Amino acid sequence: RYLAYLSASGKLETSVASITSGGDLSRSILLQVMSQSKPKNLAEALVVKFANDSGGKAPKMKENASPAEKLFLAETASWNSYYEASLPVYEDLRTEFDQMFKLREKLASLYRSMKQMENARAEYENLGALNPSSKKYATLAGEIAMETGDVQTAILNWNKIIDASPADAERYLEVATIFWDYYF
Repeated sequence: RYLAYLSASGKLETSVASITSGGDLSRSILLQVMSQSKPKNLAEALVVKFANDSGGKAPKMKENASPAEKLFLAETASWNSYYEASLPVYEDLRTEFDQMFKLREKLASLYRSMKQMENARAEYENLGALNPSSKKYATLAGEIAMETGDVQTAILNWNKIIDASPADAERYLEVATIFWDYYF
């Protein structure tokens, strides 16, 4: 919602420009980018420009960008559907804040969307190791393993749901449902 507010109020492009080392952000360059790629607004044009300048990689940030500024830039790129540009920034943030579940969930989701299945599965498995009581991460890691044809890894991940709380009958039912969905 915050990005939508900044975009509607015309402040998003200023915010993005303030945390990048784009240097030459003249209106004429942005208008040229806008005419070539047909973005919806100047904020999207900025993201397009940075994505194009860096070959689809993360926009260049100023050297002393804070983690908050990096997260803002990654969220802005992602919000504008430039996932390839946001991915390296999220990866960089993960190394700094490996205990931030929402950040790591976003990264795993991006990996999965971009068909980087091994990275996505590993990220969900790591999240599951950090929070073994959560059924969500083991389920997702198992689903990705099945999607890539690795049945044994899928079974190992799904069995972690039961292993986390063997006395919980609901967990057995959930795992049985997962196996039913995939095998029958």
